[in-house]
Amino acid sequence: MIGYDAVRGRRQIIDKINDLLSEHLPGWKFEVHSLDDRHFTLDLSALTEKHVKVNLRDAGTGVAQLLPLLTQRAMDAAQSPQRPVLQVVEEPELHLHPSAHAMVADLLLRGSRETAVRYLVETHSETFLLRLRRRVAEGEIAPEDLSIYFVEHSEGSAQARRVGVDRLGNLDYWPTGVFSEDFEEARALTEAQSRSMER
Repeated sequence: MIGYDAVRGRRQIIDKINDLLSEHLPGWKFEVHSLDDRHFTLDLSALTEKHVKVNLRDAGTGVAQLLPLLTQRAMDAAQSPQRPVLQVVEEPELHLHPSAHAMVADLLLRGSRETAVRYLVETHSETFLLRLRRRVAEGEIAPEDLSIYFVEHSEGSAQARRVGVDRLGNLDYWPTGVFSEDFEEARALTEAQSRSMER
């Protein structure tokens, strides 16, 4: 789709992808290079160093994971759906550096504000969730426009429990031990350092 848009189309999709990329991953842009009538390459090019070009195959799994999201957002921006649409996204943070998780949350939030698209996202990213809560606290998204569910497993079955969010981004429920791994590791490190210094 990107190749056809860039080589034979009006470049709406590739240009919008690069607009989104400049907001969320500055310093890089996608370029399509036509090899012949039927073949092309898709490269990620550095804006600051013109000689740095990385073929998408060599750019890492995270970039390849992010590209379909960027492409769909660009297509929705070029021609917004005429009726409400639900797009299901599974682990959009997969293979991305944790610093990019919040960027993906913002990408989808903006998409929901600018188009008739709503997103159902499955995530295991604490950073993704924290960015959503922050945007609620900043007033960029109303608490009633965000639904968070935690899937709890008990006695061989699973149940989705809704987690309420107030206008400050506070949650009314969170299961014990979930997203506490960093804190527990930091605490264990501090205890080990303290024991080591006592020797």
